[in-house]
Amino acid sequence: PYALSICDTSGFCDYICGGIVSQVKVPRKISFKPLLTSLAEPDFVVTDFAQCCHPAELHIGFQALHHFCSQHSSLPRPHNEACSGKFMPIKQWLYFDALECLPEHKVAFMEDKCLPKLKSETAADAVHDINPHIRVFSHQNRVGPETEHIYDDDFFENLDGVANALDSVDACLYMDCRCVYYSKPLLKSGTKGNVQVIVPFLTESYSSIQDPPEKSIPICTLKNFPNAIEHTL
Repeated sequence: PYALSICDTSGFCDYICGGIVSQVKVPRKISFKPLLTSLAEPDFVVTDFAQCCHPAELHIGFQALHHFCSQHSSLPRPHNEACSGKFMPIKQWLYFDALECLPEHKVAFMEDKCLPKLKSETAADAVHDINPHIRVFSHQNRVGPETEHIYDDDFFENLDGVANALDSVDACLYMDCRCVYYSKPLLKSGTKGNVQVIVPFLTESYSSIQDPPEKSIPICTLKNFPNAIEHTL
């Protein structure tokens, strides 16, 4: 598929065999649009054909960013969007721990009557519905060093055991350390239905072991090309 031409070889010695050919890049003239014209009528190189509109969106975004920098001599900072006129300012107190603020897949098992309530209050009501003779008190405090004046020595020493239903690894590790310190049994539950029973002086603690690494799936596959059932779970 390749061809080449050489100059007049009549003055050369006889050709026997072999040889080396050096390719010379052919000059090419390229014309460019003026900057303002190119900004208004851009030509994009598309690298992700599943997101063909992204280059145009980024182009507009960078123009807005450069315009902001030229006007204010600085990059945008948090809360600058409050001056854009796009959002209504929040003047009330807003708490994100209510059930209606959770993703839908986390509250699919909840009834509509639970939505205005906090998670701890809803769980306490559910336990009481199962067994009305159980006394349940719901708390709305985060477990951590900042609440040790609430969950102090008297609180833990009066416990017979602890059952976790936490969705934060840091909170799980903290509660495990507290149970080890006060020699309290711990029932650790997981989001996938797994349960770990931790008994003082008999089993290892939660923080002394690590879960095996899970098989990860590239995010581009999950978003653009899901082809297996586990990609949708």
